[in-house]
Amino acid sequence: KMSLPFTTLVWSLLVTLVGCSMAWWAGRCRGLRRLRHKMVEALDERRDRHAIITHALYVDFPFLSVASIDFALFRTFCIPSISAILRASAQFHADPGKRYDDTDLLVREFLLHHVDSPRGSAAVRRMNYLHGLHPSIPNADFVYVLCLFILYPMKWAAR
Repeated sequence: KMSLPFTTLVWSLLVTLVGCSMAWWAGRCRGLRRLRHKMVEALDERRDRHAIITHALYVDFPFLSVASIDFALFRTFCIPSISAILRASAQFHADPGKRYDDTDLLVREFLLHHVDSPRGSAAVRRMNYLHGLHPSIPNADFVYVLCLFILYPMKWAAR
């Protein structure tokens, strides 16, 4: 009669325990994902659009939404009129991290808090103030940048 050493038994028990825990965790995550999916399906598209967008960006696709908004921001610099304004203001050249952080914070406030909320409207006022410092910005550039921030995350999620 041959018996296994104690360490082999401990390791096999540990591997079994870890495997069962991982299987339970995967099943639990799948169940919670189904629950969230049913919750979002039950929402009204018109009335609860802000909750649906916030859920999609920050629960379903958190990394994807941040990465896509980053790339949308970088894409704005390829437009000659926008890059000329950024170059003339010297804000992006002097401190690109601050420009990125300011944009990220404003976009996050728009997405997490409704525009009609105190925080959302404060972010809109701040954005209007900052862009009002450069009255030569054409409206088409504003619309282009806004569309990028809206459409890029959806485009990335669809892929």
